[in-house]
Amino acid sequence: MRSGESFTPGRSTDLAVIDPRRVPVMRVFRSGAGTFLCELKGAGTQWSEPQWKTEDEEGRPELLLPDVEKFVNEHGDFIQSSILPLDDEIPDLICFSRHETGLIIQTRIKQHSSFVSLCQVLLYFGPLTAVLLLVTVTAGGTWAWRQRNQVMDKNDAA
Repeated sequence: MRSGESFTPGRSTDLAVIDPRRVPVMRVFRSGAGTFLCELKGAGTQWSEPQWKTEDEEGRPELLLPDVEKFVNEHGDFIQSSILPLDDEIPDLICFSRHETGLIIQTRIKQHSSFVSLCQVLLYFGPLTAVLLLVTVTAGGTWAWRQRNQVMDKNDAA
């Protein structure tokens, strides 16, 4: 603030205009080190911070409380982000946020699927099967060629 020629200390603030009728957008990102980032964009103060849970919480250790950051981006969108570091692979991880009216927005992350396992099996057994087939066909062809030559040699000798 400026008052004459002297400056008085002030504090900058960000202003975000939120439409309470609009449902916010939730996105989840994963780093290679197993850290997850859940981003809730366009939510106002009526929405809770992004939280984490598992699909089947029985027998699983409690998830750590995530680090939550709130900021306004350069476009004026209010963003809440939640960072969750994980050492173990949890099959069904869910990031969710709850509105004060009870409405829930959530995103489910499947970390391990049977399709990925099947691809890994095919990656190793596919080439092995091809080599085994090639060796079998080559050995069978060589054996048949030798048998034919032995029969022809016996016929020529007789």
